[in-house]
Order: sequence, then structure tokens, then C-alpha cells
Amino acid sequence: MVGNTTSDVASWINRELAGSRSLGGERSFNALSAVRWKSFANRARLPEPAVLQAVVETVGLVNERWWQLPERRIVPVTGLERIDAHVEAMTPILNSCAEK
Repeated sequence: MVGNTTSDVASWINRELAGSRSLGGERSFNALSAVRWKSFANRARLPEPAVLQAVVETVGLVNERWWQLPERRIVPVTGLERIDAHVEAMTPILNSCAEK
């Protein structure tokens, strides 16, 4: 990897996850704690702080934008409730990266 900016790390993570739908063999979103992200950074030879920062920034952007998206009006209520619950459940798990 040439750069180590947060966007470089985020792009690399997106490419890796696009094909496998897992992060280091883990398919459960609930297991995506700071420990899992650190392990991922080490295996991928990425700097831990940049990976953790990318996770925290992504969570912040999702929470900043998801709740105001105009497209929410056209998503069926049951689907919207499930997505909202998932965002709410994952926020503290992924924000654990900020504490490490």
C-alpha cells in the first residue's frame, strides 16, 4: 500500500470485503471489535491507528447521514426498522476502536 491515509485504508478494506463478505474469516458483525480490526491491520500490514481511525470515521459518517437520508421515506417500514436497529447495535461495537 502506497499511502496510509484514512481514505486509503478505507478503500483497501472495501476492496477486501467486496469479494469475501468477511473480515479475517469473521462473518458476524458483532465480532468486529477493536481487537478484530487490530488483527486485520496486522495481517494486512496496515498501520493499526489508521485502520481504527477509518472505522471510527466511517461509523461517524453513517450516523451523521443515515438518519437524514431522504431515501428513508421509500424504504418499507419493516426493512427500515431492521436497518435502524443494526446501525444502533453496531455503533458502540465499532466505536470501541476509538478507545484503543
